[in-house]
Amino acid sequence: MKCVSRPLADEAVPPQRDNDNWLLHSEKLWRQAHAIVRENPNLDAGDVYHSLQFLELPAGERLRRGLTRVRARLNTR
Repeated sequence: MKCVSRPLADEAVPPQRDNDNWLLHSEKLWRQAHAIVRENPNLDAGDVYHSLQFLELPAGERLRRGLTRVRARLNTR
């Protein structure tokens, strides 16, 4: 069986619901991410946003993605 690799960006976003609901939900996650960053300025808002998205996935899927995906960050500040 041949393994086909998909870009990480395809997996990073949970399946989209209808566009209006997804947009409102995404805006809510961004507000939460920015609130967390205000209290923890050493964090990156984009990283926090994506972490909040991953929390919505089933535990097994979070574990699978967490162990197989690594992103190097040189410095956020």
